[in-house]
Amino acid sequence: MQVNGTLTGALGGRLDAATRFRLLSWLGAGALSIGAIGLFIAGAVGDSVSLLMLGVDAAIVGFANLILLVLSVFRGPPIPHQLAGGRQALVVQFFALAGLALIDSVYAFLADRHAEPGVLGIGVLVLVVLVSIGLAVETARIGNQLKSTAVRRQGADLLLTGVLGAVVLVAVIALAITELWVLDQLAGVLVGAVALVQAIECGRGGGWGVWRGDDLRRGSAS
Repeated sequence: MQVNGTLTGALGGRLDAATRFRLLSWLGAGALSIGAIGLFIAGAVGDSVSLLMLGVDAAIVGFANLILLVLSVFRGPPIPHQLAGGRQALVVQFFALAGLALIDSVYAFLADRHAEPGVLGIGVLVLVVLVSIGLAVETARIGNQLKSTAVRRQGADLLLTGVLGAVVLVAVIALAITELWVLDQLAGVLVGAVALVQAIECGRGGGWGVWRGDDLRRGSAS
């Protein structure tokens, strides 16, 4: 009886962890989508390349993951080969973002464009960073509970978003203090470089976020 109770408790704990992971996937996709809208607004108001490009990156990841999660409610979790088309679409979008970030950053530098992210931009960045890192830590913890490398990788994806946002935040704060306008353009180039890495990752079949094609019903992923 004690063995059966222990086994039941272990299975229940694993099911709870899987449920929490799905909940975090919804929260992460929703937070990135809302954060993208906030970054768009702040970037447009402050004429900031880095905020706009980071907003595009968050939109690509957030909206793509949100669409996949909604579809999974009606069709069930997809198997990996069903995600191939979606991953290729992400490759194109990330490559386009990398090019756009580089072109817009260079143009802003040559045109001597002065970004002023202001309090709105800094506030949105702080929220995006805190939420992304918080979700990343919790996702990684659940990945350890599930003994799932794939879930831990999704936590790493969220952590990368948080760290990227933190770097842009530092650049924006430094810009506000020093009025060294090139910092905004350099941060925009950095966002483009990360988008290039994301494109390569997706192109190799690794996917991004929940687009990795993990199916928790099969147990722990390798």
